[in-house]
Amino acid sequence: MIRRHLGVYLTCLAVGLFLLAGSAHAGFTSVHVSGAPGDPYPDYSWNAEEDGYLGVNEVWDSSVGSDYGLNVWGETDSDPVITITKDILNSTGSTWIGYSLTLDPLDTDTFVGVPSSGGTSGGMTLDFQDDYNLLWTTPNEVLPGETVTFTFQINVPDTGAFNFSLGQSVLVPEPAACLLAICGLFAAVGLWRRS
Repeated sequence: MIRRHLGVYLTCLAVGLFLLAGSAHAGFTSVHVSGAPGDPYPDYSWNAEEDGYLGVNEVWDSSVGSDYGLNVWGETDSDPVITITKDILNSTGSTWIGYSLTLDPLDTDTFVGVPSSGGTSGGMTLDFQDDYNLLWTTPNEVLPGETVTFTFQINVPDTGAFNFSLGQSVLVPEPAACLLAICGLFAAVGLWRRS
């Protein structure tokens, strides 16, 4: 009697392990990253894991400009969500007051979850989010030489081949706003000296 039950338990255990092994491997079977064709893009490196994590390290310098595109493609065997963490070093010589990410609204891929930000700058505050746009802004500026980190998720509702473009841009203070602030500072110093 014990042998008969033991055989049933072992069979159930084997079937359960087989099903778990198949579901643990479900998701991304390959992920690749490149700069958009024709775009000057920063020095970057990336690592991808089949469990849906993609890490991207970038160094933005003045040759990149304020925006560029990143292509992500590969294969899936289900309808997965990819978590992307981007560590970006500001080597532009300019202070960043914002950062935006954009997906093409004609594609089926969408932002999901709750994005976050951190890094040596203390991170930025998520100011706006919809299915195709994320916008982070100050209170914490990203000074030259500082690194900022963004973590976000994208739903990839494809089985088989997938491809999406991630538009990225940094926001810098406008020269007119800087000039106005400097003029205001001189006016305040002038009034203070008079009194």
